[in-house]
Amino acid sequence: MVLNYSSFVAKLRIMRKVRIASVLLITAITLGACAELNKLLKHAEDYGVNTETAKDVLTNDGIIKGLKEALSKGTDFAVSSLNVKDGYFADQALKILLPKEAQPIYKKLEKIPVIEGILDDAVLSVNRAAEDAASEAKPIFLQAIKEMTIQDGMGILKGSDTAATHYLREKTFEKLIMLLNRRFKLRWTRSM
Repeated sequence: MVLNYSSFVAKLRIMRKVRIASVLLITAITLGACAELNKLLKHAEDYGVNTETAKDVLTNDGIIKGLKEALSKGTDFAVSSLNVKDGYFADQALKILLPKEAQPIYKKLEKIPVIEGILDDAVLSVNRAAEDAASEAKPIFLQAIKEMTIQDGMGILKGSDTAATHYLREKTFEKLIMLLNRRFKLRWTRSM
C-alpha cells in the first residue's frame, strides 16, 4: 500500500492525538488515585491516627497493598468519569484539541464554506473515541497496578509528585496507544 502525502500527514496527526489522549487518560487516573490516597490519610487523621507513626508501623507489603488499592479506586473513579458523553469533550482540562502547529492551516480552511464545521466534528470525534476507550483502558491500568512490585511501590511513595504517573505511563503507554488507535479508526470508519 502506497501512502500519499496527505494520508501520511493524516496518520501523523492521528498518532499525535492518540499520544495526547493516552497521557491525559494516565494523568486523570493518577490524579484520581492520589486524591483517594489523600482521602484515606485524612480519614485516618480524623480518627486521631498519627499518619507519620502509622507509616513507621506498616510493613512494606501493607504499604504497597494500600497503594495498589488507592490506585485501583482512582482508576475506577477516572474511568467512570471519562467513559461518559462529554467525559473529555466538556472538560476543558482534558479536551483533546487539534495540534497547535496546524492552527494557521485550520483557520484558513474554516473560511471555506464547504469545510466549515468539519474541523469541529474532527475534535468531537477524537474526544468521543477517547471517551469510548476509557472503559477498555481500565483493565490495562488494573493489570499494571496488579503487577506493581514492592520496589515499584516504594519508588512511587518516595518519588516525586509525578512518580505514580511516570510508573503508569511506563507500564501502560504502548497498550493505550494500540487501544486508542483502534478506537479512532473505528470511529472514523463509522463516520465516513
